[in-house]
Amino acid sequence: METDLKTPNSETRRGIVCPVFLVLEKNPLVAADMIGTLTAEGPCHIIHETSPNDVRGALRDVTRLDVAFLELDVDGLRQSTLAAEINRRGAHIVLTRGEDGYQAAQSAGWGMLIRPFTDQMLRSCLPDARQRPALHCSEC
Repeated sequence: METDLKTPNSETRRGIVCPVFLVLEKNPLVAADMIGTLTAEGPCHIIHETSPNDVRGALRDVTRLDVAFLELDVDGLRQSTLAAEINRRGAHIVLTRGEDGYQAAQSAGWGMLIRPFTDQMLRSCLPDARQRPALHCSEC
């Protein structure tokens, strides 16, 4: 299984374009679980940041993103420039905070993982390789 954290726009040696995921999560245990679940699904590129302030720099050379898992609530995302940065790269946004904003997140076209979430819930937010670039989040 190839997980290349440094070149998120590259292809694997087999010529497969790997999905690119952004994980914005402060808690190291939650982040490790999320990253473990994502990498268990197959080759991928993961960008992990612990602060919204660091995401812009981390995305500087990234042209494509599949899914962004953000430890933010709806208001936190609306008050930042992250949505625009992420949307420009084609990613589906999945919030992992602020369950009370579920309806607002859906209205904005964002998914939501309600804590505590399971590996299965997280996997349900991943695009199916055969359907890419269409991204669907069935349980979010």
